[in-house]
Amino acid sequence: MADTPDNLPPIGQFPAIPVAVDTEHGPTMAQFGYTKDDKKQVLVYFELLAGSHAGTRLPWFGWFGKDSWERTLESLRIAGWKSNNIADCAKELDQEVNVTVGHNSYDGKTYARVDWVNKPGGGTIQLQKPMNANELRQFAAFVSGYAKNIPPVDGKKASMARSTHAGGAEQQPGREGATTQPMRPATPARGGFDARPNPGDNRGGGFDAPSGAGDGFGGTEDRGRQPGGDDDIPF
Repeated sequence: MADTPDNLPPIGQFPAIPVAVDTEHGPTMAQFGYTKDDKKQVLVYFELLAGSHAGTRLPWFGWFGKDSWERTLESLRIAGWKSNNIADCAKELDQEVNVTVGHNSYDGKTYARVDWVNKPGGGTIQLQKPMNANELRQFAAFVSGYAKNIPPVDGKKASMARSTHAGGAEQQPGREGATTQPMRPATPARGGFDARPNPGDNRGGGFDAPSGAGDGFGGTEDRGRQPGGDDDIPF
């Protein structure tokens, strides 16, 4: 396993914006092309807005295979694509998003890239069956009888803890070192609680479609495939 350079943005979630890059055809927000296996893909750069690496620009690749095209289109929508002409992404991506930064190793070196593109505030888990206001009032009244036997605990305020532990692993999304992972179907927790992924959590593909994937919308990419699964790509 390659060492992770200290100058890389940490794995975690950050607010970000899509940015234009210069190409031989002029500035563009989205580059459309092919993988080495001639599978269609799109490349968008996102600039991080928070943490000590604010201003860093990282690539995100989306695939257009059978099992990945919908997620890629959703990610482009979140980034600001409004029309139904995908070529317009070259100039229409203008919205803030929340990205999940990941690390991938290639040829002994580690690189950072965007693995997921979410709505601002996305990447969190919501309960599948939340209490309504009346249920919460009844539950609060029930718990109050027990809570009075458990004394309050004084501690450092969250605002102070964030500044003290800058770069710590237990910070919230948008802070470097955040460790929240891309959303996946959650296993019901003990005690009867259940959770589901935030519908705003969307992830595009990687750099090259897996071998055997069909062209265009005929690919066979694994929708749940983890970032960095390709050993022959430079990210």
